[in-house]
Amino acid sequence: MRVEYISDRLEQILITLGDASEPLTSAQLAEKVKVSARTIKKDVSELNAILKDYDAVIHARTGVGYKLSVNDEFLYNQFLTELKRRELRTAQTVPKYRYERVNYIVKKLLTVDYYLTIEDLVDELYISRSTLTADLKEVREIFKDYNLELTSRPNYGILLVGEEIAKRLCIAEYFFHANISTGYFAADNAMFVSSTNQDEIRFVRDLLEEIMEKYSIHMSDQSLQNFVIHIIIAIRRWKFYNYVKVEDENGKVRQQSLIREWPAARELVERLQTKLEILLPQEEILYFALHFKSKHITQLDEITSEEIEQVEKTLYDIYRMLQKRFGVIAINKDRYEEYLRMHIPAMVARLRSGLVMRNPMIYDFLNKYLFSTHITMMISDILEQNFSVRMNKNEFAYLVLYTNLLFSTESRTHNGKILVVCGRGRPETITLINEINENHAALAGSIEICDVSELENHDLHQAELILSTVPLEASYAVPYIYMDGRLSYGEQIQQSIKHNRLSFRKLRQYFSPRYFNGSLKGSVRDEVFREVAKGFDNWKEILAMFWEAEHILSHETTKGVVFLHTLKPLPESFIYVGFLKKPIIWNKLWAQAVIFVNINDDLDSLRLGYDFISEMINDPREPFSGKLTDYDSLIEVLSKN
Repeated sequence: MRVEYISDRLEQILITLGDASEPLTSAQLAEKVKVSARTIKKDVSELNAILKDYDAVIHARTGVGYKLSVNDEFLYNQFLTELKRRELRTAQTVPKYRYERVNYIVKKLLTVDYYLTIEDLVDELYISRSTLTADLKEVREIFKDYNLELTSRPNYGILLVGEEIAKRLCIAEYFFHANISTGYFAADNAMFVSSTNQDEIRFVRDLLEEIMEKYSIHMSDQSLQNFVIHIIIAIRRWKFYNYVKVEDENGKVRQQSLIREWPAARELVERLQTKLEILLPQEEILYFALHFKSKHITQLDEITSEEIEQVEKTLYDIYRMLQKRFGVIAINKDRYEEYLRMHIPAMVARLRSGLVMRNPMIYDFLNKYLFSTHITMMISDILEQNFSVRMNKNEFAYLVLYTNLLFSTESRTHNGKILVVCGRGRPETITLINEINENHAALAGSIEICDVSELENHDLHQAELILSTVPLEASYAVPYIYMDGRLSYGEQIQQSIKHNRLSFRKLRQYFSPRYFNGSLKGSVRDEVFREVAKGFDNWKEILAMFWEAEHILSHETTKGVVFLHTLKPLPESFIYVGFLKKPIIWNKLWAQAVIFVNINDDLDSLRLGYDFISEMINDPREPFSGKLTDYDSLIEVLSKN
């Protein structure tokens, strides 16, 4: 195919002429591609020799310039498709790691609209057939999150099938949002570096802002930028006749519910049609109306009574679940309910349309609020059942913030007894009692005070910590901390309660040799899931639960540690710790340790478990940075930190 011999310069000239609404002079083209005007004339002649096979030609008019003319749009688009295929073959280097290969295959399947043979992929990636089979398993799991499917056909290969909306969402994620460090502004994206693209971005953004103001649609700047990207993706897809398809009846029902968004989307499509000189099907209006709906900041007066009723039932189910599992009744409900009443209806609409609200801070939220992430898994299960939706990890991350709000101001009392030893007589004892009563009332019931002279005969069976205002020479079975006076008594006591050694004493029962593996095998997620699940009697059920939770959270890593989750708790309480024989890429980040927290006894123990693990993985001494191969080494490390 002669397309293979088109140089990058010839392709740039062709694209420039294709995008131009008016003829371009040789000087203008020469400036664009950084060559002489004489070279442009030679290049145009060479291009015409190729375009003749596709019923297209570049006309040259003296004093006017060059103009691309296409007689057969279908044939010419076949030519552009061949160009696109060539770009995909040459633009990227051969992936080295599995996660790079998986991303490469995902992007390739999203870009082409024809079957890819296994043999071609094997040759292209320089891997074995068995390696490709393992990679495709990961690829299928990724596409499953977007309701896309890989179909196989004998003697033809594999093809990505699914709704156009789903493909556009996946394109946005893997071509534009794969690296969250680049930010969310469309103009900053590496794929939009040319001046032509920058002009296009400005036009789309200005048009959106104008329409939003006209129809009183409010959205965050982040959502606006995301919408710009989706419009530009749509424009690219239209060039190859990839349009949104919706069954008539479903389209009519949706249109009736988009009172404000439909006219806004209709005007957006009309303005784009005029700008691009194309004609679009009505389904594209629905597509953009759903974007307006999903990104619009909902106000309380915009929520229907039916939606409020569903939210109230969901709130009741959440509280019932927390009470049944953990005995929690008194929690910070007011602000939590206020926000969820506005958030849930809009979130459900986004999940149903597939146009979820992207969260660029997703991993920061999940890594920072480990305990709230665990509780949100259970809340998500309730939401999925009550609204018949499938949760998305971006929406999940926002729910984590609300869950953290729910528990952030809950009073947390200390259940164990703390023995405070005073060594400076009655005045010091009275001072300490007054300070605790006035400033730390929640601790008062947990504290017992005695003089240092009485300590030898004091009953220590109920005490789990000794704090002393003077150094103690004798040793005791109970952990002991000297209060050196650098902090107030109350502050020292609170800090001591959070001390890792004390926390580990409470959590020690959840660590056992059965739930430790110092040599986990596996080079991909599925293999690691299997290895962890095999430590349980009902391992097949556990394996299915890991994958069930994967669609929400992707079990992402923080500092090389993967946290596993299940939507429903397991009967036994434990903290599972495993170390991989070799670090692997877990989705996008490196992982070397696996942790699975499942504590059902009470909410304080569950929270303490996550807080303890969080402190451990963020400890400057990095206790999880190495590989612990035996259980005793793990316990020694945990008890010393």
